[in-house]
Amino acid sequence: MRLKYDDREVLYVVGQATVESSCCACGCWGYALVPGYILNWQNEKNEAGLPVSEIEPISGEETRKSIGRIIAEAEAISQVEFW
Repeated sequence: MRLKYDDREVLYVVGQATVESSCCACGCWGYALVPGYILNWQNEKNEAGLPVSEIEPISGEETRKSIGRIIAEAEAISQVEFW
């Protein structure tokens, strides 16, 4: 997914995990992984011919908190991790 933030775009991936137990039912939760700002979107290809994007990690703590809140609210999830 891509998110517009301060005249830039942020790349993030949303996932869901489910744990099931025969004795205790199941539980599931959503999460997002944030590689960083998109510098060049799918501008190259790897050896397998798949598109590759250039990404800049997000380092500022306040910026990470702000982006994390936006993603958590938009995706209805509780865990956002930055790479």
